[in-house]
Amino acid sequence: MTVSRPRGRFGAASSKKRTGATFTPPVLAQLLAERLFPDPDAGGPWTILDPACGDGALLEAARDHRRGLGQASDTFVGLDADPQATATARRRLALGGGRVDVRQLDFLASLDAVEPVDRVVANPPWVRTQVMGAARTQALARRFGLSGRVDLAQAFVLAMVSVLRPGGRAAVLVPNKLLQTRGAAAFRAALRDRVRLVELIDLGDTRLFDAAVLPAIIVFERVAPTPAATPFWSIYTRPAAPRAEVVDATGFEATWGRAGCHRLPDGRVFEVRTGELVQRGPHRTWQRGGAAVDAWLARLEARTALRLGALGPVRVGVKSTADPVFVSPDWTALAPDARPELLRPLTTHHRARAFRARPHDPRRQILYPHEVVGGRRQAVSLDDHPRTRAWLEAHRARLERRTYVKAAGRPWFALWVPHDPDGWSGPKLVLRDIAPRATAWLDREGTVVNGDCYWLAPHAHVPEDHLFLALAVANSTLVDAWYDRVCNNRLYAGRRRYLAQFISEFPLPDPSSVAAAGLVAGARDLYTRLENTPEDDLLAVRGDLDRAVWAAFGLDPDAPVP
Repeated sequence: MTVSRPRGRFGAASSKKRTGATFTPPVLAQLLAERLFPDPDAGGPWTILDPACGDGALLEAARDHRRGLGQASDTFVGLDADPQATATARRRLALGGGRVDVRQLDFLASLDAVEPVDRVVANPPWVRTQVMGAARTQALARRFGLSGRVDLAQAFVLAMVSVLRPGGRAAVLVPNKLLQTRGAAAFRAALRDRVRLVELIDLGDTRLFDAAVLPAIIVFERVAPTPAATPFWSIYTRPAAPRAEVVDATGFEATWGRAGCHRLPDGRVFEVRTGELVQRGPHRTWQRGGAAVDAWLARLEARTALRLGALGPVRVGVKSTADPVFVSPDWTALAPDARPELLRPLTTHHRARAFRARPHDPRRQILYPHEVVGGRRQAVSLDDHPRTRAWLEAHRARLERRTYVKAAGRPWFALWVPHDPDGWSGPKLVLRDIAPRATAWLDREGTVVNGDCYWLAPHAHVPEDHLFLALAVANSTLVDAWYDRVCNNRLYAGRRRYLAQFISEFPLPDPSSVAAAGLVAGARDLYTRLENTPEDDLLAVRGDLDRAVWAAFGLDPDAPVP
């Protein structure tokens, strides 16, 4: 797939990032082929299209699967904008014979020239908005009725619908973020309006690709949408599962769709959860549901009085896009008369600890060249800060390469995302963005929060008790059980990614209730004791508080969570 190279911040993106060229592993090609032809007596002959065929692996798997069903008269069409990829696919598919048509063609640019087909199998390019560039992103959004963070894969999938014959079926590999994020909400709505969703599979952190991607499979048919339930299942690694079923050396595929934990001979454990597609939250994310899951969530919702976002906006921390200049150096290694005047204490994920951050490291500071004058944020005058000017001038060439800063009308030395300079001084909640479990703490030190964390400065009317109530819940095992069923934005090795849109939806019990008063007292106690007590000595106290959080929502922490 040919993608024009953007200028600016993402102009140096690798070829793989710019084109989205991540070829499909054989085990996934097999899974897609099976979903494309679920009925062995489906007949034919069919025309099967891969609109971004790459090296031809998906078409080859589809052909092999059909021949295994006794069907050998189908036509296989492969398109790709990359001449090298089409040449490779043509040679690969020619070896197996049959009717093959592989052409160098940009699918999206030449959509009107693509004839209708019976089946589509695809691993379309996964290219981020920033890498595509604003002009192409906006053009695709207008063309396909999209909004938000438009990934190239979204446009590909919707274009596939238009080339499918009525009744035709597609099995498509996409990044699983398209199921979960706010930026893909318009894509999900558009697809549900145009097709019948047959099956969704979240392949999570199975590491089936060489690249660091988390894939999902969407299977759909070009028929009128129906209210019938859509199977939704997921497969993720588990760090430990003593009761896992042991599968043989070639049995990874045998775990697909079978609920439970499965241990491979190499020691990896995969947990498969099955259910039905449901839409949850204000952005209608696609998640796994079913009677048991829905009943558990209903009990939790019955005791939910407000959301974390009601206390204040959840924001990502500052982003410099030039950390070696603003953040990374060990500032204490500089002589005092060489240190910039505008250094401020910095909070990063290195300080992350539930309830109270680890002690501040003086080496971790940020050069923060912003201030508020007359109620408005502005960059400082470097004339007033000679040591800061000297340091920034020494790195001016690097900073001026951030052409997008200048294009935004900012001085060459500005941070890309500085936030309100006055917003750091008051008490605030800070939360890690990526971690095995939710981690939140109260910051009363006035630190600047780095972009690897989120922060919440409470509204003026919010009492401090509400912040401690939020700490109790945000550090509980309950919130992660909720998160995995409502948001489920996970990465590798059991880590979750806590995006602002999901953190804002963390449930909180009625602050005026007796149960909430107990949670506030417990969180205050932990916050105070962590100043002088090792956190390992407080594990029992934290465990008691965790159980109290479950009880506050009317749930049993010892009962299995569906």
